[in-house]
Amino acid sequence: MSEVSKLFELVRGCVDEEVRSLDRFLPWYNYVATVLSNALMFHRSTLAGSVARATPEVVRNLVIPQLAQQITFVKPYTRLSNKCLDSLKDLIAFCNAVAAKYMTSPFYRVYPRVGVGIVRLAAFLSRSLAEDGVVVDYRTLVSVLNELEVYVNAAIALLGGSRGV
Repeated sequence: MSEVSKLFELVRGCVDEEVRSLDRFLPWYNYVATVLSNALMFHRSTLAGSVARATPEVVRNLVIPQLAQQITFVKPYTRLSNKCLDSLKDLIAFCNAVAAKYMTSPFYRVYPRVGVGIVRLAAFLSRSLAEDGVVVDYRTLVSVLNELEVYVNAAIALLGGSRGV
């Protein structure tokens, strides 16, 4: 179990070291970011509606889907180095291996939530990966890592320790 905790601590330490996000220092940052994102989305939709109304009826059906793609919510982003991203990818792969081993064990029938939790959180992390960071804010990333560690430790404990995982 200590090896697993060290692996999670390595990734969390890497994230803590590298993240210089404003949400770590300003408690009201998430509120401001949400308000500004909503304002930007409203502004984009107003512009898109103006363009759609000015477009001739004949080609409007071709233009509207393209304009709709421009109205997006601004997502939070956490920039990470390649070393930190590689550590995070290794952690995700390890968690998927633990989930696969756990879901084939008899404990999965008794405690299915542990296996499902690992799979869902690892999938969330892998979907949020980008070229040079993750598409979640710092607090969410740390929260997901903490919850994932609890599920992985529970699965390993049920499987009989670190043997065979």
